[in-house]
Amino acid sequence: MSDLLPPERQWEETVADALSTVVDALLAGSQEEAGKAASQLAVQGPGRTRRQSVSLTTQLAVFRRDRFTCRYCGQRTLFLPTVKVLSEVFLEHLPVDPGWKLDHTHPIYLAKSTAEGLNSSSDARSSAEGKQSA
Repeated sequence: MSDLLPPERQWEETVADALSTVVDALLAGSQEEAGKAASQLAVQGPGRTRRQSVSLTTQLAVFRRDRFTCRYCGQRTLFLPTVKVLSEVFLEHLPVDPGWKLDHTHPIYLAKSTAEGLNSSSDARSSAEGKQSA
């Protein structure tokens, strides 16, 4: 029957059969047999290539070139490394959480920072302020 299916569907059938075999083997108490069947499910991804990071000097040059203005929304923005240094000096006034938890991070990180791909709208700032006051 799988010979009659288009190639993409043949792969789906093969995966479904392998999953069925894995489940049947596990239900029968055969971890080893399930492992062999599961090995049929392994796929080789294309691999990830890491791009070279942009130096802080280059980042700052771009911010200066763009006059600290977001190229997407046109609003003024801040150079995030500078804000982070200020947070280290004035942590009580500019708190920041490594995971950007809203209740531990100053709204300026969300409202005026474009370095992390965050929205630079007043909605983000209002959301962060609302979370901090709650």
